[in-house]
Amino acid sequence: RTNHEALNQIETRRFELAGNTITVQFNPARAVSTCAKVDKSSIEARKCFLCPENKPNEQDEIIISLDEPFSLRINPYPILPGHLTISSLKHQDQVLADKTIRQLPGKLISWLEEYFASGYVLFYNGAKCGASAPDHFHFQAVKQSDVPVIQQWERLMETAVREKEIKTENGNTYSSFQITSYICPIQVFICNHSADILPEMINQYLESLPLHEGESEPRYNLFAWQDKQRGFTMAYFPREEHRPACYTATRGEQLLVSPGALDMAGLLVTPRKEDFDRITESDITKIYKEVAYHN
Repeated sequence: RTNHEALNQIETRRFELAGNTITVQFNPARAVSTCAKVDKSSIEARKCFLCPENKPNEQDEIIISLDEPFSLRINPYPILPGHLTISSLKHQDQVLADKTIRQLPGKLISWLEEYFASGYVLFYNGAKCGASAPDHFHFQAVKQSDVPVIQQWERLMETAVREKEIKTENGNTYSSFQITSYICPIQVFICNHSADILPEMINQYLESLPLHEGESEPRYNLFAWQDKQRGFTMAYFPREEHRPACYTATRGEQLLVSPGALDMAGLLVTPRKEDFDRITESDITKIYKEVAYHN
């Protein structure tokens, strides 16, 4: 509750970079995620905080029954108002690429729209792309209206390059686009009606991304939402690095920034005040250049 109330006094700075609005947020509560140790030995040494048996008694949850059950909870370390965590009840690795045929995250978006609240966007942090629980499959969700890249979506789609369009007998049109006018590359998939995407389109794209040794899927962040104008939308932010060089730089050059999905979408979180005060346009540009994948 304290962390959510603190969002009312949150400090932000706005930057305009090549026509894109990037917001830097000072959020000390996010230190637990930004500084999370996600190496194998550290993960094995701690209890999984997303497993139901380790949930604090005070933390309520709603069970979502799909082809497997998920737990919906309020995120205890929010970046935005109404910040949700949606995790599988089963303890399993943070891997989404092998679940395209199950229409995730589309089925979860449909559930939120029908049973919880309209206007949410679901997002996914890959195991090496901002996830502080790489050992437990989960999504997060916030209001679409609070995400900078969605606030700029119309402008970005105006110059998007349509790569493929497939029309099916059921009346659905599936389209893929490449956005090149954002601060980092975005691959977009849209279905005009139902909340699903052709698995073969997604799989073909994921197969075009590099797979790092010892990892179960390519590195990416993902957003999925119901766009009132275009339909169900999935936006992939391909990743190269987990963290930028400034994260481990020497004290005078260090910036504790560990980009996850919301950071890639234009909301750069800094848990330390000194980093929030001194970060520059040059720093921000370099961070995105280092962590995004450019093929």
